[in-house]
Amino acid sequence: MDLLVLGMYQDGNLASVEDKRIGELLDTIEFPSDDARDRFADASFTRIRQCGSSPEAVRSFVSRIAKNFDTPDLRRRAFNLLESLLQSDNSVAEQEKRLLDVVREEFKLRPGSGR
Repeated sequence: MDLLVLGMYQDGNLASVEDKRIGELLDTIEFPSDDARDRFADASFTRIRQCGSSPEAVRSFVSRIAKNFDTPDLRRRAFNLLESLLQSDNSVAEQEKRLLDVVREEFKLRPGSGR
């Protein structure tokens, strides 16, 4: 979730289609209540706002969360989901491209490959 929220903030334009995609992701998670769902989402947005937006802060954050993706398949799936989210508004800004490059590097993925 945090990786996707980070991606949403990269271009400084929170597109409604991106927000909708985040909502769809949240719909796939079983929460005990709507309040728990809201707290989960709010916590993610708070972590991303606190992370900072400098290239160094973004890289540091991605490096930290990369440890949570412990298999190549999971890293690839997370990267693909992020890439899809960033493309959902029909444009990928330069900041978003840089984020994808950082995630690819920190997740140790090869460009255009399945691994």
